[in-house]
Amino acid sequence: MAQGLQCWNGSGVLIVDLTDYNIRYMGTYNINVTSSTATYTVTVPNMKTTGWFVHYAPASDTFNDWSAFCNNGTFTAIYLPGDFPPAGTVAFNVYKWAA
Repeated sequence: MAQGLQCWNGSGVLIVDLTDYNIRYMGTYNINVTSSTATYTVTVPNMKTTGWFVHYAPASDTFNDWSAFCNNGTFTAIYLPGDFPPAGTVAFNVYKWAA
């Protein structure tokens, strides 16, 4: 069952409908980054190019150095500043628009 917020005015006219904007958290995916690789592909079951999005979720980093885009069944994470990301673990949250 979809969830959201709907409001009607005194005449019974729907004036606010936020049910179309619900998202579902699908999980956090961690990538073990090496300093020699700037692009990573991560498998996400049932992911599609539309209706999904990925958010870089740094634990302490104050800069958004990563970009990600959805593919069918995977997402691709790219280190934006160049070819030599700092080694370590980076996290990405995956969301899907709820139907």
